Amino acid sequence: MKRVLILTMMVVFTLGCLLSPGLPSSLVQTEVAIQLTSLVTDTPTEMNLPAIATLVPPAIGLPTKKPGVLFFEQATATPIAYAPLPTKPPKPTKEPTTDPEALPPPEPVGKVFQYNVTGSAASAEIAIITPEGNFEVGTFTLPFKREYTFMPGAYLSLTARVLSTEGDVTCEIISNDEVLATNKASGTGQMATCVIELPE
Repeated sequence: MKRVLILTMMVVFTLGCLLSPGLPSSLVQTEVAIQLTSLVTDTPTEMNLPAIATLVPPAIGLPTKKPGVLFFEQATATPIAYAPLPTKPPKPTKEPTTDPEALPPPEPVGKVFQYNVTGSAASAEIAIITPEGNFEVGTFTLPFKREYTFMPGAYLSLTARVLSTEGDVTCEIISNDEVLATNKASGTGQMATCVIELPE
């Protein structure tokens, strides 16, 4: 605004001097210069200049950072301490208690048994079961006698069938001179059967 005012005054003053008769041009120019100098020196023009950024000088002993280079500070991770998780104690294992003085269980003991077939028949067909569980059949003259050792829980069977035209047969299962089973049959084709099952 001040610049416009000064320029306007200069133009007006110059025109006035030029239009005034009798003044030489050199005097007019000199007078104009004097007036302009006084105006400029009396009212200095304020100029709005942008603020100049000032850099803070670095501290003594610290490295200066180069312009245009970005520096990143490395963050140091602080280790987190976790509380230990509670653990269950292991279950005690039950060990079988063995008595060093205890004797091993006794093995099952077999018992002797007799298969006997007697009678008046001349011959008979005899079928038996052995201790191994086998079934044996044969024709025999009387008397017939077999002896086996059977274990507890065994199954004993003795069968005699009359083969002659007449006569009879008697079957017996004996142990320790004690008759445990007996049976009798007479006539052709008749059978006498003795069966027992031993306890365990």
